[in-house]
Amino acid sequence: MTVFVDSIIAALSYGAASMAMVFINKAILMQYSNSMTLLTVQQLATALLIHIGRTSGFTKAKALNMGVAKKLLWVPLFYNANVAFALASLKGVNIPMYIAIKRLTPLAVLVTGFLSGKKRPSTQVPL
Repeated sequence: MTVFVDSIIAALSYGAASMAMVFINKAILMQYSNSMTLLTVQQLATALLIHIGRTSGFTKAKALNMGVAKKLLWVPLFYNANVAFALASLKGVNIPMYIAIKRLTPLAVLVTGFLSGKKRPSTQVPL
């Protein structure tokens, strides 16, 4: 039973954090028009928290390895593009529309993939 309760608490915490992030980002974007500054500050804060967690022993994150960083360079570039487009869309639409579009995007990708001739995804993917 505790696993079920823990799962519910984790899901509610994720939902609350996700909603808070949308509202905070929208408020900031309404006040300051440059969304790239917001993206940069969020990434710097994340990097700082990871560094603090690693040096204080809270996490077991490995130190930065430049060889691996060069191999994975495209991952943060595409992530930044994704976040930049998300912030630009949040800036242009209201919060309920943004959330609806954001939540329906995976469904659109699955349907488009199926209609483009790819085989049907396994039952675990849509869940």
